[in-house]
Amino acid sequence: MGESVESVHLKGAAQKGVVSGIEHALRARGWTDANPANLDPEDLVAGVYRAFYVAPEQDGWVSFFPNRWDSDVVAEISRLLSCPVLMLTLVEEGAFLYHFFQKGALADTYKSDVGYLDLDGVTEQDQLAARADTQALSPVLPAPEAAGEIDGLLNAAERPPGAQLAEGLARILRIARWRETYTTLAVSDARRECAHVAFRKR
Repeated sequence: MGESVESVHLKGAAQKGVVSGIEHALRARGWTDANPANLDPEDLVAGVYRAFYVAPEQDGWVSFFPNRWDSDVVAEISRLLSCPVLMLTLVEEGAFLYHFFQKGALADTYKSDVGYLDLDGVTEQDQLAARADTQALSPVLPAPEAAGEIDGLLNAAERPPGAQLAEGLARILRIARWRETYTTLAVSDARRECAHVAFRKR
């Protein structure tokens, strides 16, 4: 996989609640608290640590930015907080993916390139992920007409590149920080408004 932008967005949650949800989900999986001020960058890349920047609420959304992608943890946080969660992944500006969880269950998934990352060929699950279910997204839609906008954007016969699809979806849903990443926040002044939590495998 090439360079990627990964972000997780929770509708109707509070920053403190999201931090608590992350802590519970990681501890339950055998991770112990680590000091986020003492993380070795190489260990972060190698997966020795799990680390997260959690931004404050903005426009009804709380966003967090993990150093590594983990859909099981995201699903657990959605279950614990009983809220809709949208995980966005943009790879090399070309492929765009999302996973949408509702109260811990995967309600919809979308892939702009059905063959991306599938070395064994396109599966039936890939074919299903090629079309966004705009009705499944209704808990996070800002207005009824947004369903039609998303359908026209993601399900059109001729789709724009992944970066434009991700930008369009974030704009329709009014997610402000979707292009941030753990790495960019680590060197940005914006990190000062974020909660920073980290864990190490026991």
